[in-house]
Amino acid sequence: MGNKLSNLIQQASSSAKTNGKPTVTVLYGSQSGTAEGFAKSLVASSQGTAFTVRAVDLAKFNASTLPTLSCVIFVVATFGEGGPTDSAVKFHKYLTNPSLPANVMQHVKFTVFGLGNKTYARYNAMGRAVNSRMEQLGGHRVYRHGEGNDEACIENDFDDWRQDLWAAISGQFALPAAVSQPPVLSAKTSPPVFEFDVVSVSSNTRSTSSPFQEYAVATLVDRRELRQSTASGSTLHLEFDIKHAGVTYATAD
Repeated sequence: MGNKLSNLIQQASSSAKTNGKPTVTVLYGSQSGTAEGFAKSLVASSQGTAFTVRAVDLAKFNASTLPTLSCVIFVVATFGEGGPTDSAVKFHKYLTNPSLPANVMQHVKFTVFGLGNKTYARYNAMGRAVNSRMEQLGGHRVYRHGEGNDEACIENDFDDWRQDLWAAISGQFALPAAVSQPPVLSAKTSPPVFEFDVVSVSSNTRSTSSPFQEYAVATLVDRRELRQSTASGSTLHLEFDIKHAGVTYATAD
């Protein structure tokens, strides 16, 4: 493992810059698209900085190359009862592997913004897990750990967190004076816009693309709003008749 780690460190030194500019990689794990939108907005806001910034979906990322990256911004959502999103399952398995050397991330500068919902017991568990594990593995923090609460206004949480992000990262690199000043963030992050396709399904149609995304057809028998005011969001009580859906369920907290 020692020789392999040495090779990774050498790769990190050779790949730290693209076109003479330090490279910052935004790794995102998104379930509904919000984390992806935040990651891409970070790329857009980096215009005018001294960095080459790219956003990469964790579903397409080779986790074993993480120690070779110079600077990483993690934008990761928590899915279900504290787990990773479908796209981040393999990455989570890699990062939590107890056999990783204690200093494998010593050359990686990082920060984390986690997305969660405080109605769940394990609020922002994925972001917190990535944050603590990177520290355990010797990663060098360049900016504070941030968290967004989807129960309130997660866009405001994200905007508040990222205000000094590029200034903090710039301070970690030896940059020419002419490009050392980070951009001023004035635009606010807008809520994500979703597009939907309406498709016809038969009563026995099942999805097999992911164990977390299987579905069956059931009849909605009751729908009611649980909040007295919906000014800051909506919480719906839904009841389905699943007698003929061919599915079972178990309660959760």
